[in-house]
Amino acid sequence: MHTLSEIFDVKMMKRTFFISIILIIFGAFAINYIEFNNSYSITEIHKSIWWSFNALVTGGFTDIYNPNSVLGMLLTSLLVLIGMILISVFTATLTSIMVGDNSVESAGSLKLYLEKRINNIEKKLDNLI
Repeated sequence: MHTLSEIFDVKMMKRTFFISIILIIFGAFAINYIEFNNSYSITEIHKSIWWSFNALVTGGFTDIYNPNSVLGMLLTSLLVLIGMILISVFTATLTSIMVGDNSVESAGSLKLYLEKRINNIEKKLDNLI
């Protein structure tokens, strides 16, 4: 849990998560408004939130609802493109956090190893002289 709390303390992670939630809510209300008169529209808000979440996170590969209007298709395309960017930023930030922790540990152990080797070489040189 400590690592998880550190991850969400990163400013970029918080921002990405916050923007995603706003876009999911916006997308849900927008698709309801745009496709309201369609005969096969999403009439329940929880289904439109789920549709918006899937469009943003999975790239629109859902069988929930395919918009029939041009505006609905544009909204879906926009959510998919923004979702690709947000998921990429989220993943890149998470990766840099995880790799950054390991690289600091690796650098410290490498430094200790090199110091030990140099000390051994110095002792051997002193014995030769």
